[in-house]
Amino acid sequence: MTRLRIPLILQCLTFLIPLNIYAIGKGMGSGVQWALFRYQDSYAGVSFISVINEFGYVLSGMITGRSALSLTAGLCGTCMLVAALCLILFSCQGKTVTWVKPASILTIIAGIAFVISCFLQYGIFLNGPAGFVIPVGIPLVFVIGAVMYTGYYRRILPGDDEDDNNEEGDDEDDEDDGDNDTGGEEEREALKDKEKGASSGLPINKYQLIFLFLIFFLFIVQYRK
Repeated sequence: MTRLRIPLILQCLTFLIPLNIYAIGKGMGSGVQWALFRYQDSYAGVSFISVINEFGYVLSGMITGRSALSLTAGLCGTCMLVAALCLILFSCQGKTVTWVKPASILTIIAGIAFVISCFLQYGIFLNGPAGFVIPVGIPLVFVIGAVMYTGYYRRILPGDDEDDNNEEGDDEDDEDDGDNDTGGEEEREALKDKEKGASSGLPINKYQLIFLFLIFFLFIVQYRK
């Protein structure tokens, strides 16, 4: 269980790090983009634009052409990161690393989508008539996905082999011999979780709280004026 905290922290970082810093045209404005929103300072003023707003601009036809394709690719990347976070939360709740590798694949695909978004808007050299962009955080998305995919995070906290057994499923004979012991341990862990839940008085656990906080933060950014 201890090792699962590392993928959870890494996945949350993908929403906290700025993906890119960009400039619009010739001095028309500049901004910083995160996975869920962007901060933009232009001739129209300072604004926070969420991915939901951007999706509405594309659907309404307010933004068309390459800019619309760029926003759509970025939105796909954000959806991949949200799906990856959900898989990590499922792994933490079930105390298994089964969903960590699929989450890492989604994270890498999200990084590819963000790169495509930059290419569509600013060109293959990230500099063109629309301005320029510096993808400061996109390489970190690839690094986070690679770390989770290779399982390198398990080497950081040695001695926690419970997750490895859940993922690999090796040594079937040993598992058959120790079914009773494993079942007893799982029952004791379940009782401990119930006692913790009863003592806290919360109907949801901490991983669901993280997801709810993410949704709440997104709506706060969307309706900020």
